[in-house]
Amino acid sequence: MKSNAKSYMLCVGVQEFIRRKIMSDINQIKNIIKEELERVRPSKQTILSCLSSLQILTEGIELDPKDEWRYIPDTEFFDLVGGTFKLNPEFFMKHLYHKVRRKLHKDMKKRRDVSFRDSIKEFKEEGYVGKLVEMDKYVFEKFCLYDGEQILLKSGGVIKWGEALFSGVIYVTNNRIISLGGLIALSSSARRKAKMIINFSLQQKCYGYVFPIKNLFKLKKISNGVSYNTELNGRSRRFKIKIAKLPNREEHINKLFEILSQHSKEEVQYS
Repeated sequence: MKSNAKSYMLCVGVQEFIRRKIMSDINQIKNIIKEELERVRPSKQTILSCLSSLQILTEGIELDPKDEWRYIPDTEFFDLVGGTFKLNPEFFMKHLYHKVRRKLHKDMKKRRDVSFRDSIKEFKEEGYVGKLVEMDKYVFEKFCLYDGEQILLKSGGVIKWGEALFSGVIYVTNNRIISLGGLIALSSSARRKAKMIINFSLQQKCYGYVFPIKNLFKLKKISNGVSYNTELNGRSRRFKIKIAKLPNREEHINKLFEILSQHSKEEVQYS
C-alpha cells in the first residue's frame, strides 16, 4: 500500500515538474516577444520563430518527451497570439497577421493529413480551418471589442471594394464591420484600396480589417448581399458585402440590411 502511495506521489511530482517546465518555457517565449516588440525596429522573424516553436495540442498526436513543452492547449496559444497583437497592434497587423494564421493553417493540415479539397468541405467542422476561425473569434472578442460594443451578426462572406476582396468571417457590431480572413488585391488599384482599409483598421488597433458604417447612404440589397456608400479618407466609397452560400444566407442578408439601415443618414426602403 505504501509502495502504491509512493508511486502515486512520484507521478504527481513528475507531472507538476512538467507543468512548471511548460509554463517556464511559455513565459520565456512571452518575455522574448515582449522585449522584441519594445525595440525601435522589432524583428518579425524572431517573433514568428517564437510563435512557431509552439504547437496546439490535438487528440491522437504522439508526443516526444523532450518536445512535450511545445504542445499547449489551443486557448493558451490563442492567448499568446492575442497578447502579442495587443503589445503592438500596428506591427502585428502589418507583419504577423497573415503569417501566424498561415502557420496554424499549415500545422493543423499537416498533422491531420487532410487534402485541400476535403478541408474546404470541413469549413464548419472541427479541423485546421475550424481552428483558424476559433482563433480569430477568440482574439477579436477578447482583445478588440470596445466597451459597450456588441456582435450583432457573424457570417461567412466577402467584402468587395472595386477589385480588392476581403474574404473570411464577417463580424457586424453596433459600431463597425470587421472581416477576419484573407485579402486579395492583384491590381495596383486594388492594392491602393486595400492599403486604405489596412490604414483605417490600424487606426482602430483592431485584429482584422475594419470597414466604416457611420452615416452610410445608398444602402440597398444586391445579389446575395448588401451594398452601401460611406465616407473614407474624405471621399465617398462603395462597398459590397456578399454572404457565403449557407442555409441561412437570406436570413443573414436581411439581418445585415436591418443593422446597416440604423446607421443610414437616408430613409431606407425595406425590401
